Amino acid sequence: MKVIAVSDLKQALSEDICLVDVRPTEDFVHSFIKGAINIVLNNHFADRFKHFIQEQKVLIIAKDEQQEELEKVIKKIADKELSVCYSTIIDWQEQDIALDMIIDIDTYELKLDIKHDERALIIDVRDHEDYEQEHVTGAKNLSVFEMTDPLVLSQVDENLNIYMHCNGGTRSVLACSILKKHGFHNIRNIEGGMKAIRKEEDIPLKEKKAQIN
Repeated sequence: MKVIAVSDLKQALSEDICLVDVRPTEDFVHSFIKGAINIVLNNHFADRFKHFIQEQKVLIIAKDEQQEELEKVIKKIADKELSVCYSTIIDWQEQDIALDMIIDIDTYELKLDIKHDERALIIDVRDHEDYEQEHVTGAKNLSVFEMTDPLVLSQVDENLNIYMHCNGGTRSVLACSILKKHGFHNIRNIEGGMKAIRKEEDIPLKEKKAQIN
């Protein structure tokens, strides 16, 4: 794995390379390099990296304090041509690198929006089994793991106001970053995911009916 100096980051970004940001979701949503997808450095990292990253050349964006942890897991994805740049928002701004962000909303805002926004589309990115057990009434199920398929992404109307959630928040930010990379803009991430939605009154939920033998 090659470590790229902050001063060389803009040049590296000008090359044909896949950009992966491994910072925590709470850092990523506030500001990230345009085109990056967020695969959080946790116990799911290696499996998700292998699933979502098809390109051979990859540039990883990480925080300084993630260096030791990243070096431990990088051996599991050693079949790629990997580079890493330990950098911050200030570094990107100083180099005039194009940035993006994801809008976070809480469940109270969601409750108000779905009542008054006729163009709201809730996308539940959890697995199909979890969706079938319980989901927000009217929500569309699109598992984040299906989002590597362009045909699946083509089913999403980019003209709608898209609200995305998973169970706790990590997968939905990954999903938001994938849509952002593909040119979607009207995207909001629901903080806390389904765990938070269940606690909010007046958000209608649909549960799977128990079968009677």
